[in-house]
Amino acid sequence: MVDNLQGTLLKSYKLEERIGNGGFGAVYRAKQPTIGREVAVKIILPGYANNADFIRRFESEAHLIARLEHPHITPLHDFWRDPDGAYLVMRYLKGGSVRDALQDGSFELSAVSQLLDQIASALDFAHRNNVIHRDIKPGNILLDEDGNAYLADFGIAKDLAGLTDNKTAADAVVGSLDYISPEQARSEPVTSRTDIYSLGVTLYEMITGIHPFQNTSSIERLYKHINDPLPLIEKLDPAVQDEINAIIQRATAKDPAHRYPDVLALAAAFREGVRRVVTPTEQNIVEQLTYREQEILQCIADGLSNKEIANNLFISEPTVKWHVRQVYRKLGVRSRVQAVIRARELDLIVSGERDANERVSGVTTSMTGLPEPENPYKGLLAFQPADHMDFFGREELIDKLVGRMAENHALGRFLAVIGPSGSGKSSFVKAGLIPALWAGKLPGSEKWFVVDMLPGAHPLDELEVALTRLAANQAGNLREQLTRDERGLLRAAGLILPGDGSELVLIVDQFEELFTLVNNDDERIQFMNLLRTAVTETRSRVRVVITLRADFYDRPLRYPEFGELVRQRMETLLPLTAKGLERAITGPAERVGIRLEEGLVATIVGEMNYQAGALPLLQYALTELFERRDGRRLTNQAYHEIGGAVGALAKRADEVYLSLDAVGQEFTRQMFLRLVTLG
Repeated sequence: MVDNLQGTLLKSYKLEERIGNGGFGAVYRAKQPTIGREVAVKIILPGYANNADFIRRFESEAHLIARLEHPHITPLHDFWRDPDGAYLVMRYLKGGSVRDALQDGSFELSAVSQLLDQIASALDFAHRNNVIHRDIKPGNILLDEDGNAYLADFGIAKDLAGLTDNKTAADAVVGSLDYISPEQARSEPVTSRTDIYSLGVTLYEMITGIHPFQNTSSIERLYKHINDPLPLIEKLDPAVQDEINAIIQRATAKDPAHRYPDVLALAAAFREGVRRVVTPTEQNIVEQLTYREQEILQCIADGLSNKEIANNLFISEPTVKWHVRQVYRKLGVRSRVQAVIRARELDLIVSGERDANERVSGVTTSMTGLPEPENPYKGLLAFQPADHMDFFGREELIDKLVGRMAENHALGRFLAVIGPSGSGKSSFVKAGLIPALWAGKLPGSEKWFVVDMLPGAHPLDELEVALTRLAANQAGNLREQLTRDERGLLRAAGLILPGDGSELVLIVDQFEELFTLVNNDDERIQFMNLLRTAVTETRSRVRVVITLRADFYDRPLRYPEFGELVRQRMETLLPLTAKGLERAITGPAERVGIRLEEGLVATIVGEMNYQAGALPLLQYALTELFERRDGRRLTNQAYHEIGGAVGALAKRADEVYLSLDAVGQEFTRQMFLRLVTLG
């Protein structure tokens, strides 16, 4: 169990009360004083966070979770790990969880349907990004104050595109035993239908208020999940009882092939089934609602808070809350959004403000038709390992570099990726080379530890921080090891790596910072000597990959020993060929079901071919183009409207600049002048 850390300051987060506990750690409500934000901080115990497999995958999985930006997925704001544990900083939701809500009894079918629509939308988004949650349960469905649902705790989720045979690395049972699917219980491959099973069990509990296999031991429950169908639900409206039971039974079929094909199909079937419930007529509801309750219902529809309602109606806020609870009970709902939707269905309220309509329609229409595709392009951001599904055009070069890392060469533990600015060096290493290693393209590379860093103004400090992110034990003498002599990185790696023969891959991105930001030549030489010794030692377990801008190629050559490393072990990153550009354009679009209008690809390739700094411009233009798509099609007209690939960024920059006042424009000019670094 985690000690009570209330009052502790972790980085910029001050921990308040503990709001959750479990075998893996604890969750605290916390405040981030610098920006006045309330967050939830999940702390994972060192016993788990210092496991070698956990360390290997923590940052990549955290990036994966942060990538899942969806209105009903709890956002991940920050994350880090050190020998004391792992930390995930998430949005704090004040409504508790579905597990908490079940303490007050089961949900009305209409409320279940509303929550299912929201969770299904979130889960479908994750599945379309090749992420399976694998731990769906009431405790992982959080609620805000209006009763809207958010899917949480993707901490054990896996990016299936990078796994062999869709199995976990440990090939072990993962997930809560109360909601575990038969295939998880048997340690078999998981699919998106695994989540459908767990969601079906969760639906059963939301409808009945009890677990389908209650009053059984863990072993008995596991056996029942593998072999026994869920009990039929009784005491439902006869008009829907058979259909709701059929839906639950199909969702929890023991054979994944017999379940719903996707989670949206489950939600649609449930929504259709619930519509058959004999609902009270408008007249009956009006007769049940008091005049005061009808007033408050209209205020809710107009988007007023409880405090604003109290002021408008000259009553106390506790009285408003009491009336709101009565409205919820009589309408059979659990939140403001659900109350407004139900009231509109029964024509109990007049049209509210436009934004209220949009808030409601956003909930009711999000489940109709095909799901909205997520934007697969990265704008001006570099690709991360979690983005490897959208990284196209460099496949041959990835294979070539993996081959070079496999060479039996005296300097084979070093690689320098050199290319012009904007050629995509960082993205190539992070979204191309690293995922290839994690996929086991080299013998044993799936178990290697990978960490990246920027040299900054003090590269030894940055190296120490990077190594601490991988350390399983407190290694307070890391800095001492690094500064003692040129064998420091070798010794430090020996301290943090487990004794299983695995290796450390150190990615030094933007190596040119060593020459633009470091003022002390002795510190520069010391850092290069650490890297050189680590990769030339016969029994070393360290590999180093650097990225370097081509216009700084001569700088490391001024240091003979390190320069020889670069000369023999460099790989130039040339601009993408026309074929590579085409793959970079069409590959991500195809993944999310988007097509490009005839002639558009040729137009973009023609404009980008041999263009200096092409890739950032291309990604930004495609990001803008995607936002202006016509349904599921990217059009030539939209492309010309944004100014083409070359003009899109400049056009947007001009728009932003011209929107500023005189002070803002002068501030912008000064800021850009300070960004210039003379070579």
